[in-house]
Amino acid sequence: HPASCKDSIPCSQFLRLRHICAQGEVFHTSSSEMFSFFRKRGFPSSIIDEALTRVASILFCSALAPPPPRLNKSPGLYIPLHQVQHPLHHSPTLPPPSM
Repeated sequence: HPASCKDSIPCSQFLRLRHICAQGEVFHTSSSEMFSFFRKRGFPSSIIDEALTRVASILFCSALAPPPPRLNKSPGLYIPLHQVQHPLHHSPTLPPPSM
């Protein structure tokens, strides 16, 4: 997996924890346990610290809200699918072509 994918795991898990823990004290205790878990799994402290700092600044009520829609959607993100039907190939639901 790419490094960006691996580095986003602590942030997403801390955010998940933020969704679960309504009280700040519970989040603080649980996040320190999660921090230790990530360190034991070999994640760099800088990545974990950055993720925890980012998520800790989010209030519980705003953590439950859906993210705002992205405004800068690029049309190049989608690959169109083109299918060509050949007259000799037929669908299993249609009768075969007459020759």
